[in-house]
Amino acid sequence: MKQNTPTHGKRRAAWTTLEIKIAMLKAGVTPTSIGAASGLTPQAISHAVHRARCGRRARMAVAQALGVDVTEIWPDALLPLRERRLRKAS
Repeated sequence: MKQNTPTHGKRRAAWTTLEIKIAMLKAGVTPTSIGAASGLTPQAISHAVHRARCGRRARMAVAQALGVDVTEIWPDALLPLRERRLRKAS
């Protein structure tokens, strides 16, 4: 498959923790700086990056700091919790 070929109908996988960390390094941001800018703790940002108890505000803050849409990093981020759980189970 060519690199720039559109993938119609295919869901893009969520970014891995490593991809998010690399993007943060390239953008020159840390969990502390993102947390300070968004009024969240660095731990909340770190939990979002590592997918442990990630809240919507923390995900939005990370995406904003990286200059991308939150659904690009976490494709299911804006879905209701029930739908996310159903997708995860299947």
